[in-house]
Amino acid sequence: MGFPEWIAYNWFEFLQTAGILAGFSTTVYTLQLDKRARQIGNAIEITKGHRELWMHFANRPALKGIFDPSPKSAPSHEESIFINQLILHLKVVYKAGTYRMYDRPQGLQDDIQDFFSNPKPRRVWEKNKRFHEDGFVSFVERCFHDSKNSNV
Repeated sequence: MGFPEWIAYNWFEFLQTAGILAGFSTTVYTLQLDKRARQIGNAIEITKGHRELWMHFANRPALKGIFDPSPKSAPSHEESIFINQLILHLKVVYKAGTYRMYDRPQGLQDDIQDFFSNPKPRRVWEKNKRFHEDGFVSFVERCFHDSKNSNV
């Protein structure tokens, strides 16, 4: 029995199968679009959080000492709170990237390296990293040591 005869006897099953495959293909395509839309929504929310943190920094002169390369004192309470907020924001970026809910920015490693090269942020990190999960701590500390263009 050739294909034309098979279609003549099984046309209903053939249409059912074609419909199922078309429905499946449409579902896969829709899920891919939905995933990308969620990733973009997550990127927008993360960007909003980032902007809010740095606007807070810009409006608080007491935080300017965070980037002092040779501080004469330990981080103030307000500086420690701000640095911890940045670390928690970074943790959200890390988690979202780990679960592929957000595409990590290309320069993230360099940004982490630059930020923690300052004594006050590094001191706050060293004091509080024990409160974070091992994977996140490893990620951040790899950024301290890895050279540019390595894959984090």
